[in-house]
Amino acid sequence: MVDSMPVAAEPAWKAYLAMEKSKQAHFNLLEKLDGKYLDNGSYTLYEQAQLSRLLNEHNERVSSFRRLTKALQTTDLAAYQALIARITLVNSDSSPDKRHV
Repeated sequence: MVDSMPVAAEPAWKAYLAMEKSKQAHFNLLEKLDGKYLDNGSYTLYEQAQLSRLLNEHNERVSSFRRLTKALQTTDLAAYQALIARITLVNSDSSPDKRHV
């Protein structure tokens, strides 16, 4: 288990988790549609709209995460470093906390 997150880093951590969730939702739909249209079919307008909505949502979450981390980096370097350490740990192949993302 990783150490507790500094309070100042919690908004950026939550933004990171939201960004990961939106990325996974977009990839899941792409995977589903790729399987459905393996025979060179094309997406319906509804499916295209779903993909677009998920991608826009993810892009907004990426922007939010970037904004929060840049602000944290300038206002609380220790909290920023703790955030980066947490993200690095969670994304390492050997992390027992990978399931928490």
